[in-house]
Parts: sequence; structure tokens; C-alpha cells
Amino acid sequence: MSGSKIDWKRVPGSIEYCEEDQSQERFVEFFDEMCARFGLNGLVLYIGDGLTGFALAASTVDMRQALPVLFGVPQHHYFIVHRSKCLVVHVHDHGR
Repeated sequence: MSGSKIDWKRVPGSIEYCEEDQSQERFVEFFDEMCARFGLNGLVLYIGDGLTGFALAASTVDMRQALPVLFGVPQHHYFIVHRSKCLVVHVHDHGR
């Protein structure tokens, strides 16, 4: 932790990735890349850290279908794949 924020450089095995293109399509591609890279499949748990007041549980295939809607919300998105990895995506609202 660094203040109230996680210092991802200090988290073993974390992958920090940032790019200017923050389109919903790019976030879905990133989700696909991480699932393929780490062999993630099965049940995925989802929570957001602010604007969404719910959690979801779905297969990676079904969760992928919900990503364009979820990534339309400017907040941190947390995906936990059954007892293995946690994927965090931060969507910034740049006044769009």
C-alpha cells in the first residue's frame, strides 16, 4: 500500500499496463489477453469500487459479454478468477 492506493510495483506477480487508448474495445482485448496468458477460465467474480453497487459472478465467457457495459463506468474494476488471479482495470473519466 502507498497511502490509500496499492503500489502495484510491490505486489509479486502484478502486471502494470497503461496506454492512451482507453476504449472499451481495448479493455475487452486486455481481458482476453490476460485470460489467454494465464489460462484463466471458469468462475469470475466482479466488483467495482464506487459507482456500481453490485457484484457479479459469471463464467469468463459470460463476463466478457458484460465488459463493454462495466468498462463504461469510470472506476476501478476488480475481477477475481477462482482461487488464482486478480485482474484490476482502472477506467479514467477524461470528460468524455
